[in-house]
Amino acid sequence: MAVRDLAVFDDWISRSSPSSAARAVVGSFIVELADAPWAAPSAEIPPLSSKPEYDVRAAQLDVPEGRVWIVYRHTHRTDDVDLLGIMDDLVR
Repeated sequence: MAVRDLAVFDDWISRSSPSSAARAVVGSFIVELADAPWAAPSAEIPPLSSKPEYDVRAAQLDVPEGRVWIVYRHTHRTDDVDLLGIMDDLVR
Protein backbone atom coordinates (compact mmCIF):
# COMPACT_ATOMS: atom_id res chain seq x y z
CA MET A 1 0.00 0.00 0.00
CA ALA A 2 1.07 3.57 -0.56
CA VAL A 3 -0.03 7.10 0.17
CA ARG A 4 0.46 8.40 -3.34
CA ASP A 5 0.63 12.19 -3.15
CA LEU A 6 1.73 14.20 -0.14
CA ALA A 7 1.10 17.58 -1.81
CA VAL A 8 -2.11 17.94 0.26
CA PHE A 9 -0.03 17.58 3.44
CA ASP A 10 2.54 20.10 2.19
CA ASP A 11 -0.23 22.53 1.19
CA TRP A 12 -1.79 22.25 4.66
CA ILE A 13 1.55 23.06 6.31
CA SER A 14 2.02 26.09 4.05
CA ARG A 15 -1.54 27.29 4.58
CA SER A 16 -1.97 26.66 8.31
CA SER A 17 1.57 26.85 9.74
CA PRO A 18 0.83 24.16 12.36
CA SER A 19 3.15 23.55 15.27
CA SER A 20 5.80 20.86 14.97
CA ALA A 21 3.71 18.75 17.38
CA ALA A 22 0.64 19.04 15.13
CA ARG A 23 2.72 18.21 12.04
CA ALA A 24 4.08 15.14 13.83
CA VAL A 25 0.60 13.86 14.78
CA VAL A 26 -0.79 14.37 11.29
CA GLY A 27 2.35 13.03 9.61
CA SER A 28 2.31 9.88 11.76
CA PHE A 29 -1.35 9.27 10.95
CA ILE A 30 -0.65 9.63 7.22
CA VAL A 31 2.25 7.16 7.42
CA GLU A 32 0.01 4.65 9.22
CA LEU A 33 -2.63 4.96 6.45
CA ALA A 34 -0.36 2.96 4.18
CA ASP A 35 -0.72 -0.07 6.48
CA ALA A 36 -4.29 0.33 7.77
CA PRO A 37 -6.41 2.88 5.88
CA TRP A 38 -9.56 1.58 7.60
CA ALA A 39 -8.25 1.97 11.17
CA ALA A 40 -9.71 4.24 13.81
CA PRO A 41 -10.13 7.12 14.19
CA SER A 42 -11.17 7.16 10.54
CA ALA A 43 -14.75 6.58 9.50
CA GLU A 44 -16.20 5.89 6.09
CA ILE A 45 -18.28 8.57 4.37
CA PRO A 46 -20.83 6.31 2.63
CA PRO A 47 -22.34 8.90 0.23
CA LEU A 48 -18.86 9.56 -1.21
CA SER A 49 -17.74 5.92 -1.32
CA SER A 50 -18.28 3.48 -4.18
CA LYS A 51 -18.15 -0.07 -2.87
CA PRO A 52 -16.42 -2.31 -3.74
CA GLU A 53 -14.13 0.01 -5.72
CA TYR A 54 -13.15 2.57 -3.05
CA ASP A 55 -13.99 4.11 0.31
CA VAL A 56 -13.79 7.79 1.12
CA ARG A 57 -12.91 8.19 4.78
CA ALA A 58 -12.35 11.02 7.26
CA ALA A 59 -10.44 11.15 10.51
CA GLN A 60 -10.44 13.76 13.25
CA LEU A 61 -7.14 14.14 15.06
CA ASP A 62 -6.69 16.10 18.27
CA VAL A 63 -3.48 18.10 18.31
CA PRO A 64 -2.14 20.51 20.96
CA GLU A 65 -3.72 23.61 19.41
CA GLY A 66 -7.01 22.19 18.15
CA ARG A 67 -8.33 19.61 15.72
CA VAL A 68 -7.32 18.46 12.27
CA TRP A 69 -9.53 16.59 9.82
CA ILE A 70 -8.08 14.40 7.09
CA VAL A 71 -10.17 13.17 4.18
CA TYR A 72 -8.82 10.44 1.92
CA ARG A 73 -9.79 7.73 -0.55
CA HIS A 74 -8.71 4.10 -0.22
CA THR A 75 -8.84 2.17 -3.50
CA HIS A 76 -9.41 -1.49 -2.68
CA ARG A 77 -8.00 -3.11 -5.82
CA THR A 78 -4.59 -1.42 -5.52
CA ASP A 79 -4.67 -0.52 -1.80
CA ASP A 80 -3.58 3.00 -2.76
CA VAL A 81 -4.48 5.90 -0.50
CA ASP A 82 -5.09 9.37 -1.95
CA LEU A 83 -5.21 12.36 0.38
CA LEU A 84 -8.15 14.55 -0.64
CA GLY A 85 -7.99 17.30 1.97
CA ILE A 86 -6.69 18.42 5.33
CA MET A 87 -8.60 21.04 7.32
CA ASP A 88 -8.18 22.39 10.83
CA ASP A 89 -9.47 24.73 13.52
CA LEU A 90 -6.05 25.42 15.01
CA VAL A 91 -5.68 28.28 17.47
CA ARG A 92 -2.78 30.45 16.46
